[in-house]
Amino acid sequence: MRVLALSAFDDADYVAGLLNAGAAGYLLKEEAAHTVIDAIRGVACGQTGYFSPSVAAQVAAQARGETQVLNGLTAGEVAVVQLVADGQSNRAIGAALGISEKAVEKRLQRVFEKWEVKSRTEAAVRAVREGLILR
Repeated sequence: MRVLALSAFDDADYVAGLLNAGAAGYLLKEEAAHTVIDAIRGVACGQTGYFSPSVAAQVAAQARGETQVLNGLTAGEVAVVQLVADGQSNRAIGAALGISEKAVEKRLQRVFEKWEVKSRTEAAVRAVREGLILR
């Protein structure tokens, strides 16, 4: 069963708890109706990574404070690596993040260069080791 959290709270610890419990995303109630509907449909299709912008910023900031490597990646690159580690294709990642497949490829290429890895698998393994995967 997939879960999409819809909440009025954007407390970082609360968000982390839900993500660690397996939530596919976390949206604030203030989001536009079409955003919530798109996220519900995406989660129903097995996609993950739906976050309100302020929640995504908090998760990234919390992670940066805990992991030095995150300082070398943008929030967008982290989001892509997290979905790669979840086994998502470039097309699915693009759909989840609202970006093109080409943008996903560019972000992955920058991750490969910054982390000096050669494959999606190596990037996913490093993301797990660096604590970027919230499970």
